[in-house]
Amino acid sequence: MNVELTSDLDRVEEIRDEWTILFNEAGGNSIFSHYDWVYQQIHRKNIGQFLVFLLFDNVHQLAGVFPFIIKYKRIMKKKLRVFSHAGGNIADYSPFILSDRINRNVAMRKISSAIIDAQPDTWDFIDIAGLNDRDDVSRLFAATLVDMIHGKRVFHENTFSIQYDQVYGESKKISDINRRFNKLLNTSDISITIGDEVNGTILEKMVEHHYSRFPGMGFNNVHFQEIIKHLYESEDFRKHIEFSHIQSGNDFIAGHFGFRFDSRIYYYVPVFNDDYKIYGPGQYLLMKMIEYYRDKGYSRFDFLRGGEEYKKNWANTVYGNYSVVGVPANASWLHKAITDVYLLRHELSQCRNTSITKN
Repeated sequence: MNVELTSDLDRVEEIRDEWTILFNEAGGNSIFSHYDWVYQQIHRKNIGQFLVFLLFDNVHQLAGVFPFIIKYKRIMKKKLRVFSHAGGNIADYSPFILSDRINRNVAMRKISSAIIDAQPDTWDFIDIAGLNDRDDVSRLFAATLVDMIHGKRVFHENTFSIQYDQVYGESKKISDINRRFNKLLNTSDISITIGDEVNGTILEKMVEHHYSRFPGMGFNNVHFQEIIKHLYESEDFRKHIEFSHIQSGNDFIAGHFGFRFDSRIYYYVPVFNDDYKIYGPGQYLLMKMIEYYRDKGYSRFDFLRGGEEYKKNWANTVYGNYSVVGVPANASWLHKAITDVYLLRHELSQCRNTSITKN
């Protein structure tokens, strides 16, 4: 096996087909490692420098893809080149693609060594977030890299999901969702569509209502919308988009923009019209989506990041999102001290959040 490091966009475009084949063949992949998703992050001019580590097997077939970016960031008041995943902060997970046909332990040591070798020319500080412990590749990557740096793997947040082969949801909550929305069903002509093609008009209404609640954030951000537009215009990515909505004539009531891949639904951006809030349209659409994809034979409904109470009411499995944080093992005492204080502050913050939650 050998590793190729590239920061050439033409080279990334050149391997698109190989990347896509590997993405479809390798087990346990996430939608956030799809070529189109990553490409939409790294080709933007404001993203910073990108580095893609390509792993090839002994017959020079692509066997792994590890995309990263380098951005300047102040860590403990010192401006450093921070090495992080290229999925961007709009991705709930930071996955990698690694073939099943190779020795993964050997492969991960090669990738981790290549990351270390790229320093000091490219980065000063590692902060790779979004490594979910449900993902075997992410866990192996974190364990291998941590052994080679001065740093550690740190917990950030839980992610909740429904595993359809286990009992999920609460009957009392479900009855309440139906009771509230039935008041609207009994008085209005309502259409409920699950798994629809992306409708530009409805999508614009979703953005508008999202903006009214979260101005300039996430889904309604200009850069985010540019990415979303490119994704649903991509013939290959479009089939992975989950688009559902509730309408009353031309009046938008609730909607969802997310993803579906490998028998899993990614519950990404739910939106509802505040004028209908008393009927609980967002919760009703979510319930209908859960039922629909259960009946379609999907295995998992993933709520992604966030510990909102409604997710916990539905979920029957929980995993953690982690970061790998650190500096090279041979870093200066100052950089090691910065890392230690940074990690200590993070641990204290987690303790405070846990205390607040318990109280």
